[in-house]
Amino acid sequence: MPPDTPTPTTLPAPLLQVRGLSKHYELPGNKRFKALNAVSFDLQDGRTLGIVGESGCGKSTLARTLMRLVDATSGSVEFGGVHWIAPGLQPGREHRRWMQMVFQDPFSSLNPKHSIGEVVREPLDIHWTDKTREQRMQRVRELLATVGLAATDADKYPHEFSGGQRQRIAIARALALEPRLLVADEPVSALDVSIQSQILNLLMELRRKHRMAMLFISHDLSVVRHISDDVAVMYFGSIVELAPAGEVFEQPTHPYTRLLLSSIPSRNKTAGAAQLAADNEVTGSELPDPANPPKGCAFAARCPRAMPVCQEHIPELLARRITEPQRVAVVACHLFDKVAAP
Repeated sequence: MPPDTPTPTTLPAPLLQVRGLSKHYELPGNKRFKALNAVSFDLQDGRTLGIVGESGCGKSTLARTLMRLVDATSGSVEFGGVHWIAPGLQPGREHRRWMQMVFQDPFSSLNPKHSIGEVVREPLDIHWTDKTREQRMQRVRELLATVGLAATDADKYPHEFSGGQRQRIAIARALALEPRLLVADEPVSALDVSIQSQILNLLMELRRKHRMAMLFISHDLSVVRHISDDVAVMYFGSIVELAPAGEVFEQPTHPYTRLLLSSIPSRNKTAGAAQLAADNEVTGSELPDPANPPKGCAFAARCPRAMPVCQEHIPELLARRITEPQRVAVVACHLFDKVAAP
């Protein structure tokens, strides 16, 4: 949560603490594209935080910035009590093993020139330098079995596998070093619907078995609800609502969250989402121009409940209420500025 958000003192220290994380890109004409803008949240050990929002809202930028695949413009991240992202910080290689990522495209995330055994063994070759090659290969065979593949698959190459099988291989590689956090960026969006549920069930089973935390990014709301404990809704580079998954889907607070849920196909609507459809006459369909962002709330031009203050001031992400025991819900909306948390 943001630094000023009241948090119950009984909560254990979070595994991941993100504070004011931003990623800006320079554009021609001395302009900036704020792909990620002052994002703050906590993730507890063993829980799954789902990240949802439209394409271009900053979900994948958040994942890549957290993994240090791109450098943050500002902000800080603590992981397991260790500074992971901070100005001028260069974390050692030993810290990288505890946070691993599964990418969206299983066809481009595996090196086609390497055998599956080599692909899965690579992180072990880097970090298990005190082990023999046979010990590392034994670990590879165990990992392949864990994700439902045969030990003999280690000698095959990526082109010999289907998309679902390749994603299982990518998951095996991510689990090789027994990470404490798995970042999954749209891990099933490139797969057939019939395969998606298999991969989702595998991720849920592995999370329970290994007691990992997971950051699960998707534009598919039904998938996010199925797998997440908590859900953060992103819009235009910022989090606008974060709450337990059940509350986000049944009692959404932010007008943008309500808009997202009202767009769920009718046969898949939750009771809460079905009620929202008639309440969301959106006044505009286009996202703001990233090179020329609005002065106030980025959603104001599309919001059916916009007020004059929304055009002038960016709302802060503030605690709205305590929901489940030991859980906090937050929202960034001027409609709730004056609502204090208990």
